[in-house]
Amino acid sequence: MWQRFVKKRSELLRFIRCQPRTLDKQMFAFMYELSLPYGLDLNDRINIDKSATRVTATMGNTTTAKTKVFLGEVDAWVGENFPGYMQDIKPTGAHVMFTYITDRNVKNMIAGTIMAILAISAIMIFALRSVRLGLLSLIPNSLPILATFGVWAVLVGEVGFSVATVASISLGIIVDDTVHFLSKYTRAKMENNLTSADAVRYAFRSVGVAILVNTVVLAIGFFVLTFSTFKVNADMGVLTALAIVFALVLDFLLLPAMLVMRREKETLNVKEREMHIATRRGERSGAVGSVTTVSVIFGCALFLLADAPAYARGESALRGLEIAQRADSTDHGFNNSEVNLTMVLRNSAGSEDLRSLKVTTLEIMDDSAGDKSLVIFSTPKDIDGTALLSHSRILQPDSQWLYLPALKRVKRISSANKSGPFVGSEFAFEDFTSTELNKYDYDYLREETCGEFTCDVLTRFPRYKYSGYTKQIAWIDQVEYQIRKVEFYDRRGALLKTLNLKDYRQYGDKFWRSHRLEMVNHQTGKSTDLLYGDYRFDVGLTERDFVKSRLTR
Repeated sequence: MWQRFVKKRSELLRFIRCQPRTLDKQMFAFMYELSLPYGLDLNDRINIDKSATRVTATMGNTTTAKTKVFLGEVDAWVGENFPGYMQDIKPTGAHVMFTYITDRNVKNMIAGTIMAILAISAIMIFALRSVRLGLLSLIPNSLPILATFGVWAVLVGEVGFSVATVASISLGIIVDDTVHFLSKYTRAKMENNLTSADAVRYAFRSVGVAILVNTVVLAIGFFVLTFSTFKVNADMGVLTALAIVFALVLDFLLLPAMLVMRREKETLNVKEREMHIATRRGERSGAVGSVTTVSVIFGCALFLLADAPAYARGESALRGLEIAQRADSTDHGFNNSEVNLTMVLRNSAGSEDLRSLKVTTLEIMDDSAGDKSLVIFSTPKDIDGTALLSHSRILQPDSQWLYLPALKRVKRISSANKSGPFVGSEFAFEDFTSTELNKYDYDYLREETCGEFTCDVLTRFPRYKYSGYTKQIAWIDQVEYQIRKVEFYDRRGALLKTLNLKDYRQYGDKFWRSHRLEMVNHQTGKSTDLLYGDYRFDVGLTERDFVKSRLTR
């Protein structure tokens, strides 16, 4: 299998090398990189300096044993065919990971389950004050798991990752049923001075219905997982439901029979137990009265404070908007500008790649529209002359066009791909359009120190529904009213990236610009730095310099 895969990959590489030179192969790679969704780029297959590549083998539904054999064959093939400096290559991936995880989980499940059942039995000996009942609990606690795996062995005969977790998931539910039944049985024996048979009947009357309802609800709940298309969930649902049902059968049929097999002497004094019961009933009545009083007070407090959160949210939204407006006003009136900068791309291993580009910007004074910008790359050679034209919008999709000089064509970037990586960097396409005030809703959070400044911290919620972010948390200093730091949260609400803006310089005693932007991706370990040169303002740019036809000139 491994040899066939390498042969197919070599044929593909030879096909690419045979393509006409007029269609630059590096430009094809660049186009592919631009078409990927956020979080994916060529660095996933080729390292940042293009000196190494990743080989992926796709395997079918194989067992753990067969996968281990295949991995051994791969190591042997690498040892025979790769040069010495590549001998330390080891296969990785989810399939390899789960192969060893499943193997360890099965072994640890067996040892862990046995230790847990023994520990639970020891605890029950002390809790029930009976060595006999503690040892007896071993049977209804362990047999449901054994019966479940027995059925699975007959029907399937294969233990996967999901099956290895069933014992730990279902053991708590199984033990819960046994504990409730034995505790009521013991209470009837000690407090009510009942015989073994009567104590079993008391346990059934006290918790029989509750155990039955609990089993039905949980079994149905786990059985719903069998409709999942994810096999791990489906198998886990079936096995856990079976274990819960087997536990009910054993607790209702086997455990009571074992309890009444041996007659015990009646040793408890009835009068003392009746006095003890009466005392406990009096304590419960007092506790109920106290709980009722506390509930009334708590309900009144909730009623009085019901409107407080909504009022606080309204105040924080207004204050957040005021701070954002103050920061936005410091950038009005620059008309147009241009600047040269260097983009430093850095992977998780610390390898770097440099790209040089020029950015020109035209200010649009209409609050219902955004600024226009043009980005032109000069190095490396594979993207020399590539240009990105952006017309920022408020709530509508930004208009963006990409010019590819090797293909001599202009490509419109779809609105759905605004969250994609910009030329393999950690900046998304939407990060390269202007940050307009009305693109966000705001919420003030707090005031805190950020470096040498005191900053207002506020949350920006993108109003554009196709944004790649659910929110952004921004730090704005209280002196120059400039953004010093931004945290970006992905569509799942997890922290994705952090942008630090440094080396601010003032132009014309009015406009502040950061000359070093550092974007760090916390989920991949990659980072991108933008190192700006000196800005030039009022350089004579007009609307005609920011139209689609201008890209091909």
